[in-house]
Amino acid sequence: MNPIVLTIIAANVLMSFKGFNDRYFFERYKFQVGPINAGQRIRLLSSAFLHVDISHLLFNMLTLYFFADVVLWGVGPLNFILIYAVSLFAGNWFSLKRHSSEPYYSAVGASGAVMGYCMLRSCSCRIWAFIYFLFPSRFRLGFLEFFICFIRSMA
Repeated sequence: MNPIVLTIIAANVLMSFKGFNDRYFFERYKFQVGPINAGQRIRLLSSAFLHVDISHLLFNMLTLYFFADVVLWGVGPLNFILIYAVSLFAGNWFSLKRHSSEPYYSAVGASGAVMGYCMLRSCSCRIWAFIYFLFPSRFRLGFLEFFICFIRSMA
């Protein structure tokens, strides 16, 4: 596995487990509109590394794991990090704007950042699915993705 992906996963796991075991830490760094509007901008970043529970963490990290290799191969390491960061901040910024009048609205998770990779893959589905099918690092997912994209392109 690529060290960049491993680092992102490790950061998510470490922050999440800290949050699981320390409620004050979790509350201090989760995305919450009121504190962000009051100047605690670190929450726009930190909330993406916290998760509600193990299943939430596992789902996000498995999704990242399955989508990361081919995106990293296609865009390169610097753009990979840039896509992750932009997706993370764009997702949180959108949530902040959407819920700006709800000071108690809160959220956590890497879904915004991970969805950036999923959307990138979806936008170029036929090309990536074909490449992924020919050069699979995880064959079953590559075949499933190829099949789904093929059916979608027929519609």
